[in-house]
Amino acid sequence: MSRPHQPTHLLVVDDDVSIKELLVEYLATRGFRVDGTSDGRVALELMRSASYDLVLTDFQVPHVDGLDILRVARQRTPPLPTILTTGYGTVEAAVSALKEGAADFLLKPFRLKGVYEAIQQALDRARQIRADGRLTSIVALYDYAGTVRNRWHLNLLYEQLATRTMTELECSDAGLWVSDPQTGSWESFTPTDRDDAEEPRLLRHLDLPALLAALEPDVTLQAEDPTRFFEDADDDTAIPGWLAARSFQVDLGDGEPRLAGVLVAADDVGASSQTNGGLQPLSRYATLAGNTLSRVQLLDPLPS
Repeated sequence: MSRPHQPTHLLVVDDDVSIKELLVEYLATRGFRVDGTSDGRVALELMRSASYDLVLTDFQVPHVDGLDILRVARQRTPPLPTILTTGYGTVEAAVSALKEGAADFLLKPFRLKGVYEAIQQALDRARQIRADGRLTSIVALYDYAGTVRNRWHLNLLYEQLATRTMTELECSDAGLWVSDPQTGSWESFTPTDRDDAEEPRLLRHLDLPALLAALEPDVTLQAEDPTRFFEDADDDTAIPGWLAARSFQVDLGDGEPRLAGVLVAADDVGASSQTNGGLQPLSRYATLAGNTLSRVQLLDPLPS
């Protein structure tokens, strides 16, 4: 799982100490958090004790070779993207590494910029795969929505959608809102499995009318300074550093179209890139949430 409040964590493994130190120093200057070792056994110990986002390893390292490190990385859940490097490159070695699931295969001598680009591409692919996999778990809620006939079950569905928004998009806060077409009022729902019992600050202090006024149909709003949506917050700690939201239309089977929406937040702007790939997953999740709610067929009228 990604860690929204920390930089991307890399492990560099190379038996040549000078190359290992060069890579660690260079990648640190590019904003990564980097650990390095020249010993394959130490690399496996580090992988057991720390949580990494990517491994960059030489093909031949003492005690445990690069393919063994790759195999261990691929057994992680989700699989840990791994790039192999070698100074003795052959077609057979490259094919073997790629068949084992390597994200890339780099020949020495390499350009540092080329290493950086390969890492970024591997991380982007891993985030996309992770996003696609997690978003598909909404299928269970989609099936449940088809059985919803009353308000009590509908509220459970709302809460579960808010919960999935936070956990599957890996954000620090989330919420879901739905309009009442008869009164013009709004209901908001928060995740049900938070570690704290306190209502999430997003919906406790959010100025929802101001947010709705800023939203455009089929456009994901991103606010790197969301202060204007939290005018009633009594202190700065109640205001997230980054917020994104998207609205959608929903019909609950009672002939009354409603406006609904999802929003996510992170504690700082830099964390937004770790929110399971950024804005695209939120857009797709809003579409899936709208399709899920549209399966509801209310038999009991909603109270006015």
